[in-house]
Amino acid sequence: MPPGMESNLNSGSVKVIIHRPIEGNDAEKLCTDARNVIADTLLLHGYGVH
Repeated sequence: MPPGMESNLNSGSVKVIIHRPIEGNDAEKLCTDARNVIADTLLLHGYGVH
């Protein structure tokens, strides 16, 4: 946010999706799995992944 704009409010909506926990001990695999779940959910709801 640009300096001086902290008090500005923008109208809109936010949708929060809580996914099932991802279990494991390998940090790289956990990150990859989390990214894949997020990307799949974005695509499911009509948002492209860049």
